[in-house]
Amino acid sequence: MKKLRFGAALHFLIAIGHIACLFALDEAFEAYGIKDFMHQMVSGHIWMLYALTIGLAFAFCVAGLVVAWCYWPGVNLGRQTS
Repeated sequence: MKKLRFGAALHFLIAIGHIACLFALDEAFEAYGIKDFMHQMVSGHIWMLYALTIGLAFAFCVAGLVVAWCYWPGVNLGRQTS
């Protein structure tokens, strides 16, 4: 169970990191060495980079919530316990 709690917390931490990078998105892409690729991928529509980052943050948050709701003790969402 501790690994699942750690996994859920890690998903939330990654989501927070994505939101924090919104304020310095180009610098973050430059640090990872993917700035040119990301700008080429969105064909000059810079707003799509922000939408993609927000979407990733949302996806990590949802994944963390799934782990938190389904596997933490005391929470039963229809799974059978033996």
